[in-house]
Amino acid sequence: MSTFGLESSYDAGYAPFILLIAGNGYGEIWTLDEFNFAFANMPLLETVTGLDVLNTKNAKVIEGAFAFCESLEYVDISSWNMSNVVNTEGMFAGTLDMNFINLDGLDL
Repeated sequence: MSTFGLESSYDAGYAPFILLIAGNGYGEIWTLDEFNFAFANMPLLETVTGLDVLNTKNAKVIEGAFAFCESLEYVDISSWNMSNVVNTEGMFAGTLDMNFINLDGLDL
């Protein structure tokens, strides 16, 4: 289980899918300081939308966040505040179909 309630070993069957993160209308979703393997092991995941609603200001470890999402093609983490992150080891390990990672304006 990830730090904010998504099942990290989700099996969507055989069809590629897009994961949409949506808030409850009251603002941001805050991550915990250990945001390990939050979206990992979803081999049919092609993209994640809504990553901009995640407030990663308190995150220190984002190890393996997208690891083994073999079909993942695009990720936009440009809005993430990673100024407190000390470990991103294997963040994109095993993302075989990755075409683009948007890091523009990333707060390091």
